[in-house]
Amino acid sequence: MKRFIYNSGRKVFVYNGEFKEEDHPRGEEGKFGKGGKGKETEVRDVKNEYNEVISKYKGTTQWMKTPTGEETELTEKQWVQTRTDSFKDWFGDFEKEKDKYNLSVGEEGEPRKFYHDSRNGAFSGIEEGGGEFGGIFVLPDHRAGYSKKEHSYELFVREPIATLEDLRDSIEGLKNSGAKTYSDILKTKVSENQAEELTDALTDGSDYPTDEELWDLIGAYDESSATIKIQKLRGLIAKSVGFGAVVTPDEFGQETLMVVNPTSIKSATDNSGEFNTENKNITNTAPRRFIYKANP
Repeated sequence: MKRFIYNSGRKVFVYNGEFKEEDHPRGEEGKFGKGGKGKETEVRDVKNEYNEVISKYKGTTQWMKTPTGEETELTEKQWVQTRTDSFKDWFGDFEKEKDKYNLSVGEEGEPRKFYHDSRNGAFSGIEEGGGEFGGIFVLPDHRAGYSKKEHSYELFVREPIATLEDLRDSIEGLKNSGAKTYSDILKTKVSENQAEELTDALTDGSDYPTDEELWDLIGAYDESSATIKIQKLRGLIAKSVGFGAVVTPDEFGQETLMVVNPTSIKSATDNSGEFNTENKNITNTAPRRFIYKANP
C-alpha cells in the first residue's frame, strides 16, 4: 500500500485515492511545512501478515512446530511473527536458508531468544543503553545468580554475528593485519606487531590482556579498566569489519553476545510486527498508521 502524506497547518492528511485525516505524533522523524507534501512510502500491513500466517498454518501439523518438527519454545505471538514477511525481511528466511544462520538460530531451526537485563525499565536500544562498552550484552538463557536486576528483555538478534575465530579471520584479512584500523579507532599509531598482539587479546578468549604495554595502548590502568577497554575495542573492531554482534568471553564460558549494531536487535515481546530495519528503538515499536520521511 502506498500513500502520500500532506500537512495542512495543524492537521495531517493522507491521500490514498481520497483525502483522509489521520493523527500524526510529530517527532524526530521530521517535519514538513504547511501544505508540504511528504514522501511516497510503502506501509506494511502487519496485522494482515500476522493473520495470513495463522490462516496458513493453524490446524495443520506444522502449527507451533519448529522447522525440525519439534514443539516450539516460542510463544504463539512470537511463532507467528517470525513467519511473517516483515520479520524475514529484517532477520532473513531462516526456514529456507538454514545454513546461513549460526548463533541467531537454535538447534531446532528457529530464531533464538536472547536476554538483556536492565536496572530500570528505560532500556530501549543500544544508543540509550550501550553504556561504557559501546554495546549491550545479551545472554542465550537466564542464568541463575547472573543478575538481580528487575527488568529483563527478550530479544531476537540477527546475523552477521562473529565468533572469535570469525573476528580473527576478518582482522587478519585487513591491510597490515588491521594496524590502520586499530590506529583509526584508538587515535594513536599502532604498529603491525602491536596489531597482532591486540588481535590475540581480542580473540584468545581471555577477559583482558596481561601485557601492561597493551594497557597503555588501549588506555587501561588496571585489570578492571583493561576488561572494559578491550571489550569496547572488540565491539568497535567487529562493527568496523561488518558484524552486528560478536561472541565475547564471560565467566560462564558460554555464548554471551556483545551487540554493537542498533538495528541488529528487536524486541521479542513488545514488537508490533513491523520489524523496521531502520528503527533503532527496540521497545517503542507500536503500530504506526504510516511511516514517512518529510521532503525538505
